[in-house]
Amino acid sequence: MIRHKERYRWHTAQTRWHNRIVFIILLCCSLSWVACQDKEQNAKSKQMEETFDWSPGVGIANLYPMELYRCSFIYPDGAGVSPAPPNLENGTWGQENGSSVVGDIMKPIPVALDISWLSYTENKFYKGHFQLPHDKILQLFKQGFKELVLEDNKEFGLEHRDYNSIVAGMVPGGVVVVWVNGGASNVDIGRFQAAETKVSMEDFAPSAFTNNQTTYVNAMMKDDKEVVGNFNRNGVPFGLWDKYRERFSQRPVFKFDQAHKVETNNISVSYFNGEIEPYISENGLKMNLSCVQG
Repeated sequence: MIRHKERYRWHTAQTRWHNRIVFIILLCCSLSWVACQDKEQNAKSKQMEETFDWSPGVGIANLYPMELYRCSFIYPDGAGVSPAPPNLENGTWGQENGSSVVGDIMKPIPVALDISWLSYTENKFYKGHFQLPHDKILQLFKQGFKELVLEDNKEFGLEHRDYNSIVAGMVPGGVVVVWVNGGASNVDIGRFQAAETKVSMEDFAPSAFTNNQTTYVNAMMKDDKEVVGNFNRNGVPFGLWDKYRERFSQRPVFKFDQAHKVETNNISVSYFNGEIEPYISENGLKMNLSCVQG
C-alpha cells in the first residue's frame, strides 16, 4: 500500500512537471508569435510611411492586343490602387497604355500586384498575384536618376529626375513584366508568370453584344488588319519577350561620319526588353562627341 502511494505521488509530480514544461513552451511560442506579429506590423507601418508621387500603369507589346479585367498594385496594409481602364489594342513594350492618378498623390511603394486579363490572339484569360521586390523599387524611387540637360548658360549639366510610375506589361503566354519608369529611364524590376483561368463573359463584359468568348474576341480583332495580318503570318511567338530579357556585356559607342564635333543635348538608349537608359559621357557633364571618319 505504501509503495502504491509512493508511485502515485511520483506519477503526480511527474505529471505536474510535464504540464509546467508544456505551459512554458506554449507561453514562449505565444510570446514569440506576438513579437513576430509586432515586428511584421512595425515593418508594414514603416513601409506605409514612406510615400512617393507615382502612378500605376499597364501596357502591352505592339500587335498583341489584350483587354484588362482587373489590376491592382497592393500596398503593405492590403489596400491598393488601380490604373484607369486602358486602351490595350496596341502599344510599345515597356511603356504604359493606361495610367491613373486616382487617390492620394503620394503613395507607398506596392508589395504585390494582382492582375487578370484577356489575351485576344490566344483567346485566353490569365490571372496572377505576384509579390513585388519592394526594397528594390523603394531604392529606385529614393535614388532617382541623373539626366543630362542643356542649361540656360549653354553648358551641359546633370539634373536629378524622379521615377513617377510603375508599369505592368502583359504579353502572350501569361508573361507579366514590371518596370519602374521615369520617362528618360525605364528599369525592368521583375518578370512574373500568370496562370490561365476562366472568366464568364457576364462578369467580364456584362454589356457586350455576346456572351460567347470566341465570338467576342473575333469581333474585337477583325477590324485591326495589322494585328490580323501579323497573326496569320507569324502566329503567337511564345517566349520571344523572355529572349529580349537576356543580358550581354556591351557599351554603346557613338560615331559620326563628318570630321567635326557634334554637340547634342542628350542621348538615351532603348532596349528590346522595354528598358530605357539615359546615356552620359565619361566626363559626366559634356556631350561634345568627337566625330570619327567612317
